[in-house]
Amino acid sequence: MRHLLLCALLSIGACDSKGRGGGGGGGGDGGSGDVITVSPSTATVNSGQSQQFTASSAKSGDITNKASWGISDATLGSVTVDGLFTASSGLTHGGVAIVSASYGGATGGATINVFFKADIVDPSAPAGATSAFTGPPSTDASEMPLLVYPFSDTLLARNINQMDLQWTANAKDTIFRLHLVGPGLDASFYVGSSLCAGGTACQFKPKDADWQAVALSASGGAVMLTIDAVAAAGAAVASSSGATVNFSPEDVKGGLYYFSPTVQGLKRVPFGASAATDFTSGNPSGCVGCHSVSRDGKKVAAAVGSADAQAGVLDGADGTKFLIAAGVFEANFATFSPDGTQLLTNWAGVLTLRDGTTGAKIKDVPQTFYGGKSAVMPEWSPDGASIAFVAVPPEGFIGKDAPFNLGGLSAGDWITAKSGSIMVMPVNGGAFGMATPVAPSVMNTSYNFYPTWSPDSQWIVFATSSFPGSTQSAAANGVDVSQGAVSYDQQSARLRMVKASGGSIIELTSASHAMDRASTWPKFAPFVQQSGNLVFITFNARFAYGFVVGDNVRPQLWMSAIDLGKASTASGDPSFQPFWLPFQDPSQANHSGIWTTEVACTTGGTGGCPPEFVCENGECVPNIQ
Repeated sequence: MRHLLLCALLSIGACDSKGRGGGGGGGGDGGSGDVITVSPSTATVNSGQSQQFTASSAKSGDITNKASWGISDATLGSVTVDGLFTASSGLTHGGVAIVSASYGGATGGATINVFFKADIVDPSAPAGATSAFTGPPSTDASEMPLLVYPFSDTLLARNINQMDLQWTANAKDTIFRLHLVGPGLDASFYVGSSLCAGGTACQFKPKDADWQAVALSASGGAVMLTIDAVAAAGAAVASSSGATVNFSPEDVKGGLYYFSPTVQGLKRVPFGASAATDFTSGNPSGCVGCHSVSRDGKKVAAAVGSADAQAGVLDGADGTKFLIAAGVFEANFATFSPDGTQLLTNWAGVLTLRDGTTGAKIKDVPQTFYGGKSAVMPEWSPDGASIAFVAVPPEGFIGKDAPFNLGGLSAGDWITAKSGSIMVMPVNGGAFGMATPVAPSVMNTSYNFYPTWSPDSQWIVFATSSFPGSTQSAAANGVDVSQGAVSYDQQSARLRMVKASGGSIIELTSASHAMDRASTWPKFAPFVQQSGNLVFITFNARFAYGFVVGDNVRPQLWMSAIDLGKASTASGDPSFQPFWLPFQDPSQANHSGIWTTEVACTTGGTGGCPPEFVCENGECVPNIQ
């Protein structure tokens, strides 16, 4: 990832096939025909230290005192007019930046690692903890700690706090050192055994400010996390295997509206907040779910009362108010056009285009456009040019009032029976065209559902299940799924990916994390990072979240990064291991997270925003003091 970050930071010329640009000691001509070289190509400094850089031009020779100098991250330090970089004193975090020199329309750059070192002693640690790890390495494998969370090879959003580091330990251990090392970081947390339930199930939650120091120091890169343990000061040191933890180069932005069947309603959160807030709490219509949200968060289409029921559109700033009254239309699934002016709904296998303001029907999409099949689970592409949906042939669709149902869900949109193919259909305003399959199902073998578009409208991530699969919801309702496959809460679901234009299907094995744990209902976050190469998806799954939520107990919201550059070259799984989203209540079942570019709010007071945010111009924004 580091080479992609450097190219994005420097933004000169074109990166070559290795991701190299004019930075990191190379030269850049910016289209001028000249090449600028900055030396040394890489340097490392500590807080308050300086590093002299020089610049040379292929045309003009030494230009150190003629060039315009800059630094890509001013929080790390400053650079003078003659190329002297000085790291800030009293740094609260380290990091990697580009020192750039520009002259005559050309720019070159070099990498500066600003190193941050910290020893952080938790109150649980006994006195002298920092000097307790002087003994020899333990050779007994049974004594070594085992990291439980985060997963190795995850890529964390750097603005996610409330980190909960979890590991299993030997009951005799009394002092632990959690060590994180990267190009710009050497940080150790010292904790005691009082954090270990039963002496073996250990959890440590760093202060948010301390974790931010780690995240910002490793921004756009990776750290190696190891856990050391001793029974007493000077005793043999048992060390875990190292785990690679990556961090995003930028904050993840946007908002999430998600469904909690535990509270039978929607919750929402601007990304980066510590806790989600209830959105539909107090709605007199009862349960609100099966939702879709306009890109700007101002409209929320949802089924009201129960699934397979009347639907309406709620005010995205106030979940107790309707913009379109419940009962104006029926829908199990819906999707807004990017500008929110149109709404495509799905009921009993039929797609219907509606006015996004009134809910009035404009027209049904002819089923001839997708081979006479039933169409379910539509999603409008961010560029507005296409609809992704699931097509189910007549023999695989359980129609309304059919005997096969799941807890009263009988419209068939939830019960895709024996097959389901991901289709892409062009749309220009209200003019639809012939759909083409991009991820066909195999009758009685596998079926696909819940498609979602990447922010650049070039990729589709979806869930796939083996036939017939199984669901905890079906079992709880006494439903036999041997003759039909239920997409909702599907235990065998895993995540996959395909180009919107079709092609080979990519297994997102790392993101799915574990088989038969209902990794499903993916949704893309709305923004890209690393010049469009890095994106994020959220989904819900039933695998364990350390010691907090047990394996296969209840669905939780997870997030995973995807390297689109790697996906484009078909060079293996482009996904990273997922991380748990800490704003959710782990005692609740949580799923179906729908992303928005912002979270709408009402004027006055907090406007429904969480404490770390304030309502400005109808949008929740960080409350920066």
